[in-house]
Amino acid sequence: MLAIKRALHILKSNFFNQNQNEIALRWDPVYSSNEKLNSKGLDTKGFRRILLQVFQTLEESQFVETLPDYILHKFRLQSRYDCLYNIHFPKSEFALKRAQQRLKFEELFFMQLRMLQAMLIRKNKSIGYVIQSQNEEFLRFYNEHLPFQLTNAQNKVLAEIQIDLKTGKQMNRLLQGDVGSGKTIIALLVMLLANTQGFQCVIMAPTEVLAMQHFQTIKPCLNLANILAHCLLRISKARNGIRY
Repeated sequence: MLAIKRALHILKSNFFNQNQNEIALRWDPVYSSNEKLNSKGLDTKGFRRILLQVFQTLEESQFVETLPDYILHKFRLQSRYDCLYNIHFPKSEFALKRAQQRLKFEELFFMQLRMLQAMLIRKNKSIGYVIQSQNEEFLRFYNEHLPFQLTNAQNKVLAEIQIDLKTGKQMNRLLQGDVGSGKTIIALLVMLLANTQGFQCVIMAPTEVLAMQHFQTIKPCLNLANILAHCLLRISKARNGIRY
């Protein structure tokens, strides 16, 4: 796919307004090229000439619409033909912006559809483990060893995750929050749910510093409940890591 840039060219025109001497303004596309393409006549003018011939040759009905009518009307988007024409030969800045809006919307729309499709396929085909509700060991840790009381938002997220764990389907969840908002304690409680039912758990961190921070935060809580925890760091290219 060709990268397309835009430039506003001020073109001298022989046609002047009768009342005012104004220079005509026109939006022209600027296409990225290279020396080899330029030698074949595929510079900006060459691409512009080819694309103009395409639009002059093809009828509007030959540009297949990819979005349903109700979405076009709901979000007031250009048709696919108008969008493609205006991204190359816009008559105004407003027309160019509307074409860009349609292309951005379409890209994100189909990206989201692919993500939803992948999620449905994963849920229907990927078999996970069923993690039952809170047992006595988990409730004892929750009531006696938590360093602080969870907020309403944390309890809500924890309840939603427990619902996912009961389905027996693979969970794919993003827990978002500011630094210090309590994401790590939620991860610890979810791990504890699995651990008290016979599963091993792991937290993976992108850096050794962050891994040690998580370990130093979690280990005192787990020590109170007599749950064994280790921190395994992998350094350089060595196959064996350092274990704490």
